[in-house]
Amino acid sequence: MVRLAGLFGRRGGSVRSVVGNALANRLFTAGAGHVAAIDVALRGVVQLARLDAATAASGSGHRVPTPLEDMAETR
Repeated sequence: MVRLAGLFGRRGGSVRSVVGNALANRLFTAGAGHVAAIDVALRGVVQLARLDAATAASGSGHRVPTPLEDMAETR
């Protein structure tokens, strides 16, 4: 997916989760941290979108943010 997106000049990625164990015929049961992991992944996607928008707005084609510059806005 990342390679295909790159061929078209886009950023790509995927977020995955376990749904079960097909070999043991058992379904996945969400445990501690599962919801938090999804939340972190979604915040990451928001952060990447903000950085992409800032890069496009700068007109330079690239942007190097300072560490943790925009992270507070994703909470």
